[in-house]
Amino acid sequence: MTNKGEFFQALRDRKQLMGAAKLAHKLFAASPWYIDGVLKLGDQPALQSKPLATPKMDSEKVKTLESLKSFADQKLEETPGAKIEFPGGEVAAKEGALVGRKISISDKAKLPSWTNQNIKIIFYGESSKLGDPSQASGTRAAELLDKMVSAMKIPEDQVLKLLSEEKLEESSEFFESFMKGLLFSRPAFVVSLGALATNTLIGRKEKLTRIHGQFFPIKIESGDDKCQIQLMPLFHPDFLLINPNMKRTAWIDLQKIMSEFEISSP
Repeated sequence: MTNKGEFFQALRDRKQLMGAAKLAHKLFAASPWYIDGVLKLGDQPALQSKPLATPKMDSEKVKTLESLKSFADQKLEETPGAKIEFPGGEVAAKEGALVGRKISISDKAKLPSWTNQNIKIIFYGESSKLGDPSQASGTRAAELLDKMVSAMKIPEDQVLKLLSEEKLEESSEFFESFMKGLLFSRPAFVVSLGALATNTLIGRKEKLTRIHGQFFPIKIESGDDKCQIQLMPLFHPDFLLINPNMKRTAWIDLQKIMSEFEISSP
């Protein structure tokens, strides 16, 4: 062959006679880089990408699921911790889930003396020792709570510490009165001190180690009067005295409330 044109024309002729695969094998089989059967992508038609079809749920199923969710949310709010049964199954709130509750009280409930509409935060704890001058540990616990609240730098007239020796039991006059006070005062937050107060206020048993520092919406209503308060569980000062290594954890929890008031920590 005298020139490149004749050479390439000969290759094209052989390609038509032998086929591209056989010609390539004959020419390059001895080369170490050649892999028999490799396709030349340039000879192949371009692949067209197709978007995956999004499965569509039947509108009736969507409505049914939405209705079921609404029903479950309402029932779990009214009966925290309970299982809600329906045809074909049951649902229950997962342990530690941030499920609040709705509390309805009588319009005849007694209004407590501590009510004040300037209050933004209420600390509530049940203890026979907390704040009791006759008990040294109670005095220390009260002092610790005072220091923690003072460090938050929230105006004193916006903070209330309710340290009651009376047990907060649902359906009791004391519970109704306490809820009446919250409904009247409408604080932004209630900090429940310890597991006893926390479990009573959220309406179910939870481990404080799992839910401390988290916010639970509590809806209170009496007739047409309604309000919603954020409840945050906190370790009891008595517990912090016994386990001083947990003081930092409690302080971190309180800083979450401080951030709502745009207060910088010292």
